[in-house]
Amino acid sequence: MNDPLMTLGDVYRRTVRDVAIGLVLTVPLVWLAYAYLFGPEGNVSSLYATGCVALLGTLASIGIGGAMSLRSNLLQQKLIATQAELLRLSRVDQLTGLLNRRGFNEVAAKALAEAYDRHLPAIGLMMDIDRFKGINDQYGHDFGDAVLVEIGDVLKSFAKEHSLVIGRHGGEEFAALLLGVSPSDAVLLAEQLRQACGQREVARNGALTKVTVSIGLAVSKGSEGLSKVLGLADEALYRAKRAGRDQVSVRYSDTIGVSALGFT
Repeated sequence: MNDPLMTLGDVYRRTVRDVAIGLVLTVPLVWLAYAYLFGPEGNVSSLYATGCVALLGTLASIGIGGAMSLRSNLLQQKLIATQAELLRLSRVDQLTGLLNRRGFNEVAAKALAEAYDRHLPAIGLMMDIDRFKGINDQYGHDFGDAVLVEIGDVLKSFAKEHSLVIGRHGGEEFAALLLGVSPSDAVLLAEQLRQACGQREVARNGALTKVTVSIGLAVSKGSEGLSKVLGLADEALYRAKRAGRDQVSVRYSDTIGVSALGFT
């Protein structure tokens, strides 16, 4: 949508203009129709002529009003579509095409609440591109953006294949919510995701490299909010990074502690 949203002043000006147009068009049309039907002399009874003029005026008003109403509805439809597009863009990361942090949190929070209502297991996932700052320093920020795009493509394909909610949570960090899968299956899915990211080559301006990712999982106990689940997953993620990166770590609960599951 290229047109800006209408301001309140624009609405008032268009309304006044449409009313003026209606008045300007209605009066000439009525008298033209009267002259055509009865001739310039108007040799008919005054009562009959008055009734005809009133009928013609009504029909003209209905026609013009309908046209203006249609125009107004079309403008309103365009306005709503513009607002919807702006709303969508505010929830999508423009670089990767994934949900941004705001969009992910809204969608994931709703999905998590529905999972709790249906007594489905829910597992939060946080993923970070390993040594991303070093990639930017060595190859430049354009290459770093290319890395984010490639990893974003992997995540989009993975989300579509496994019906996951995935978003870019900020910088080189990504978040996901897995519903209806057991902790052991979630670990296997996370490992598949880790391998898929590691196999993707990134090429730009003659430079070619592969990247690795670290992943943290947190198993919800069925009552935590989204921020709590992702916070626990983030703790597991940084445990995986401290343990050497390029691996999956899972946190089952506050009391059981963290269990690092490395795959090489």
